[in-house]
Formats: sequence, C-alpha cells, structure tokens
Amino acid sequence: MRNFKSIAVPIAVFAALIAGLVFVVFAGRAYVDSRTPAWIAMLKDSNPDVRRNGAMYLNDLSPPTPAVLDALMGAIADEYVGVRQQAAHGLGKFGTEAHQAIPLLKQALNDQDAEVRRHAEESLRHIEG
Repeated sequence: MRNFKSIAVPIAVFAALIAGLVFVVFAGRAYVDSRTPAWIAMLKDSNPDVRRNGAMYLNDLSPPTPAVLDALMGAIADEYVGVRQQAAHGLGKFGTEAHQAIPLLKQALNDQDAEVRRHAEESLRHIEG
C-alpha cells in the first residue's frame, strides 16, 4: 500500500494544473496589473519589435482602461506594420468599450498592409456589434 505522502505531491501538482487551466479557459484575458505602465511605455521605444510586443501584451488586458485604449489607439498609426497589426487586433478585444477607436479603425481599413486591414475590419465588427 502506498503511503499518503508519496501521492500527495502529484495530486497537488495536478490540482494546481487543473486550476490554472480553468482560469485560462474561463478568464480568457490577463488583468490590468503593475506591469501595465511598462507595457504602455514600450509603445514609445525606438525599437519597433519592442513597440510591437508592448501592443501585443496590452491586447490581452482586461478590463480595458482609458490608458490602455489610448495607447493602442496611438499605436494604430505607428510607422512599423507589426505595431499597427497588433493595435488593430487588440482594439477589437475590448468590444463596445473601444467605441472611440472606430474612426481610427476605419482609417486603418485603407492601410497598405492586408493584415492591418483585416484586423481593423474584425475589430470594427466586435466594437460596432
């Protein structure tokens, strides 16, 4: 017969994994936390890859805050296509709470990059309903 201590650790690890999976499945988004200002600041970096990553991190935040929405709205006009793609994609994740982004997303429908246009179209559907 196995003693309790030999199975307690695997059971605890399994329970933690299940709890994490349930959180990911039902929560769906990260919550605004102390890293948010740093991610917003990344959008001002001179390195376009850093700016793109900042927009990508901000995409998954919930609930949306005015600062996050403002940052993504500013990023949709970035000179680097990867940043514009992430910003256009992220704005739609906030749904109707990003209604002030509608004019910018409509402008993005004319972007030279097909992915920016696609993300802008999808985001407008999410925001406008």
